Amino acid sequence: MVASNQDSHRTTIFFSPAGIINNLSTFRNGIPPFEKVKRYPQARSPAGHPRPGRIRARASLTFRHDACTPRGSPFLLLALPLPSSFCLLTFAFLPSACSVCSVVFFPSVLFRVFRGFLSPPCFSVSSVVPFLKNLPGKSVSPLSNEPLSDNLPPMVALIAETYQPLILFLLAFQYVFVNLAFSTYTQNIVLIKDLSAPLFSMLILIVWIIGDLAKEGRWRLPRHPIVPPMVAALLYWGTTVFFSPVTAASIEEWGMFASYFVQTWALIRFLETDEQLRTQMFWVILCNIAVTGYGLSQMMGQDLLVNLGLIPNWGNDVFVSTHGNTNFLAGYIVTTFPALIGYWFVTNNIAWLLLLPPLILLNLVEVQHSDARGAYIATAVVLFVMVVGMLANLRQLTSLKERWRRIILGTAAALAVVGALLLGVIYPDRVEKMLTDIKVQVDSMKGLQGHWTNRARLIFWQTGIDGGRYNPWFGRGIGGFNYYMPEFRPPWYHRWGVSHNTMHSHDEYFEMFMETGVIGLACLLWIMLHYLIITLSDAFRHRRHLLFPLIFCGSFGPWAVWIQSLFDVETRWTGNAVTIWYTVGLILAAGTLPLREPQTALLATQTAEEEPRARRRNPRARREPLYTPSPYLPYVASLLCLAFAFYCVKAYHYWMADHYLRENMAYTDYNIGNSKMNALKAAEKAREYSYTNVSNYYKLAYTYLQAGNGFKALESYRILQSFAPNYAQIHINLAYLDDRLGYRAASAWERDRAALIEHNGRNHRDAANYWLQLSYPNRALSHLYLASLIERDRTDGSYFFWYMQDEINTDLAQVLQSIGRLNEEVEDALERALNFNPGNVRAAVMLIRLYKRTGRPQKAAQLLDNVIAMTSPRTPEGLILRALKFVEDGDYFEALQALEPAVLALKPVKKPNISPEQGFLTNTILELLQKIFSANIDRVTCMKLAGWVYASQGRLREAEQFLTQAYQASRNPDIAELIGQLKALK
Repeated sequence: MVASNQDSHRTTIFFSPAGIINNLSTFRNGIPPFEKVKRYPQARSPAGHPRPGRIRARASLTFRHDACTPRGSPFLLLALPLPSSFCLLTFAFLPSACSVCSVVFFPSVLFRVFRGFLSPPCFSVSSVVPFLKNLPGKSVSPLSNEPLSDNLPPMVALIAETYQPLILFLLAFQYVFVNLAFSTYTQNIVLIKDLSAPLFSMLILIVWIIGDLAKEGRWRLPRHPIVPPMVAALLYWGTTVFFSPVTAASIEEWGMFASYFVQTWALIRFLETDEQLRTQMFWVILCNIAVTGYGLSQMMGQDLLVNLGLIPNWGNDVFVSTHGNTNFLAGYIVTTFPALIGYWFVTNNIAWLLLLPPLILLNLVEVQHSDARGAYIATAVVLFVMVVGMLANLRQLTSLKERWRRIILGTAAALAVVGALLLGVIYPDRVEKMLTDIKVQVDSMKGLQGHWTNRARLIFWQTGIDGGRYNPWFGRGIGGFNYYMPEFRPPWYHRWGVSHNTMHSHDEYFEMFMETGVIGLACLLWIMLHYLIITLSDAFRHRRHLLFPLIFCGSFGPWAVWIQSLFDVETRWTGNAVTIWYTVGLILAAGTLPLREPQTALLATQTAEEEPRARRRNPRARREPLYTPSPYLPYVASLLCLAFAFYCVKAYHYWMADHYLRENMAYTDYNIGNSKMNALKAAEKAREYSYTNVSNYYKLAYTYLQAGNGFKALESYRILQSFAPNYAQIHINLAYLDDRLGYRAASAWERDRAALIEHNGRNHRDAANYWLQLSYPNRALSHLYLASLIERDRTDGSYFFWYMQDEINTDLAQVLQSIGRLNEEVEDALERALNFNPGNVRAAVMLIRLYKRTGRPQKAAQLLDNVIAMTSPRTPEGLILRALKFVEDGDYFEALQALEPAVLALKPVKKPNISPEQGFLTNTILELLQKIFSANIDRVTCMKLAGWVYASQGRLREAEQFLTQAYQASRNPDIAELIGQLKALK
């Protein structure tokens, strides 16, 4: 309903269904429901000029100014600390019930809050404005000394006056918080960063939109050449979400990129003065001191947080600082230290002049200590280009005042002397080790074959290239690499021995090509090329002026990480990505600042005398600036803050789910008292908070399994399969669970599925052995054939690529022999096995027997001698081979002496579930013992050893029978002890 007050030229709107209908009908009849109001003062730029854009009168929602309405005033107090209150929502919103209530009541409450923005407050705004004006990152603007207009609603004026410094403060806070984010749960480092980066960016965007609507009546992006490529990239990457099979992961990945770009845009838009640049650099340096200082303590073997008892002990050689990974830490450092070098040349702060040189040196030392090969390459390239560029403009660098030149040169000389003394005299071994490490890392990059992590990266790179060929132009959906990797992973890849995860391609450009195609990769390269052109042009424009070193040197920080991204995906990891795009925005914003002569006060703000002169030069600037608030401000503010509150609730749920998941892991590890039930309660609580998270169901199923509830575990695994159908480990776990429940056919099917998803030797061998237990040798043969054909064309002989091939071919020969295949096929498989691993005892023994059976005893004897020479006499395999040699020579007593230590080293088991290798060796021992027993050599010892071999196979009845007979024949106490161990096992 619309109620007019004729005494005042205002209109009061009460939001109700009748009012909405009345408003709509009024619009339909051509009569605007809101009257046009006067122009309001608008902020000026630091130079005193009006903001770009047309100034025009707009329709505005306004309220009566003669009294505080009962509806508006109570919520006005809640709306005052807007950013702080919504940050607290992360912890204030309780799950479930509060979420439902917020969906029902929160929209109306929010509208009333923002309706109060446009009504007069019951307190003085003058007490609030000075506090908000003094926030870190505040802009020095001539508007700050001007009184608020009487015609402007006070809350609108408050927003318009303070949102710029507030955004700069939030940008600095986000940068510091994400880089220093830590937790007593060390595994939660990435989770904190992943939640906080979009949270702060969303808050910045909301404040930005509301502030622009209150000040200019419309929201606008900065007018800068870098913005169109970034917007185009976001739009195209967003379209790939629609044809991605993993929508949730794609939306998350796209949202993270959007949150990073908001940082860059906000810095370009709102960083307008030298003082603001100095404030932002202050937080950058402070953050770098904290990160590298903590890293230095880890380098020295004294982890500060571990010593204080705040986190568990990571280990003796951990070097990750607050970034959770050595590569991430190196990525942060190579992004930051070029800006520190540039800032050292432009600052006049004596503290920074003295502190920055050792800090930069510490950054370089930590890059070397990180052993990150991508960071090595990036640092070398960046330092070379920086030195060449700075020397080309040496005249500008030497034009500083004489006093500061003496301070700089003196500081540099002192640091050089102290550094030389410390490194060359006190720690010569560390200098030698540093040089050796650098040489080793450089050598490991030659051909990418010298280090196993390089070869692992080759796997992921090939996966990215092969996946991109499927849809080369448009890709398969951003964020979907982990989903598609099993489809394109090289068949010789296996999980054992490779600690790298499979979520990323370990090359930003291959991964972007696979996920978004040539077009998406071109968008990323377009941004990078645009950034290079803009920063070089800005540096050229400032080449004779003060900010040249900062713009030129700092511009190479992001490029260092983009070079490192050849070996990793640093632009996607949250900590590094925030640092990269913050630095991009900071350097681009610095390039738009006015030119400053090197002889002037360094980073000085605009003097009070310059402002009147600027106004005299521009007569239009002397007019009263105008504010034009948008009439849709309360609607937009309500909608945005509702979205922000929703994100806070979901972030809270996600965090609590992870918290209970950690509790579940802790209870599972303890495994004492009532810990199983506590672990189960924690896992169920985690599922309530996040019912679509794969990890929750994985841990819940495992906990049900530990608690003895197999059917509940089976149900959880089935739900888990719907979320992650291409996760082979789930099928392997289901196979073991089906075994426990007696579903042997289902267990075999799960093993087949795991081998189909992850086509590697481990899964095929597991499936083949299980089919052999079910007496289906032909099914086992098909798995072994597939496993033996994995990458047979490779000729480099690397055990990394030939993993398990000797055992696979030995299994194949054993199955072929059991089903009566030709001796030639069996011999060919055994020779391939010995080709891969000449020390494979099982293959050697089988081939020796085949040679004897086919009438080639000399060849069998020669092979036996060769294998004995290659194996140690102290290992069970070496002892068995020597016993076999003694039996062939007829020396049965020596054979029995060789077998006894090998047999007694075996461990008894409850169930007959042993590996094929173990089964073959124990069966070989039984055959040798039978020959020795038939030769009437110490039959009591033969029965004792045979009984213990049966115990190691899980055949406890036969073991007890043989050991009892041996004890009755000799009354030996050693045999009685073995019988006691056997009974204790039962």
